[in-house]
Amino acid sequence: PYPHTSSRTPTEGSPMSVVVQRASARFVTVGDGWVGRSCFSYGAHYDPANVSFGRMVACNAFVLEPGSGFGPHRHAGVDVVTTVLEGTLTHVEGSHREQRGPGSYVFATGSGVDHDERNDADEPVRFVQAWFLPGTTDPRPVVHERGPTTLGPGSFVLVVDGEADLGGTELGPGDSARVDEPAVLTGEATALVWAC
Repeated sequence: PYPHTSSRTPTEGSPMSVVVQRASARFVTVGDGWVGRSCFSYGAHYDPANVSFGRMVACNAFVLEPGSGFGPHRHAGVDVVTTVLEGTLTHVEGSHREQRGPGSYVFATGSGVDHDERNDADEPVRFVQAWFLPGTTDPRPVVHERGPTTLGPGSFVLVVDGEADLGGTELGPGDSARVDEPAVLTGEATALVWAC
């Protein structure tokens, strides 16, 4: 199984099951001018015990240096959710170019879409990209920044900055958690939370 820690912490009188993957256990891919860190099997990194959580089949954090990109590539059969954290990401689809600043963007790939993602700006761009099997719910994440947030079963949490507490389990930058029961997320952190 993939490197992780499990904890069962009481929450409101009921046991809570959390599976935590520490930042140091994520798969790292280094490209030409970019670095990616993956929560699930991705590219050359394959672990049959770690391929999905609910509808989520990928959750990758990237930093692209100025002038870098992935080159044209194809996606099919997934809903791609890109959350830009810092900088401006250029999304290229055919002859269409779109500048994407901080926020979340969703596109359904259906039977197949060719596109590219680049950094045409002068500063690095930092973003998280998650892939979901198509479903009826909006896969955009909820951004947690301050105060308590109650998470439902099937929630996936990725801390991007700061320190968080998930029902007694401490999470730092780059840590992720898969939640089986209702839980409360607190702390001075920026975290992305998806309902999977």
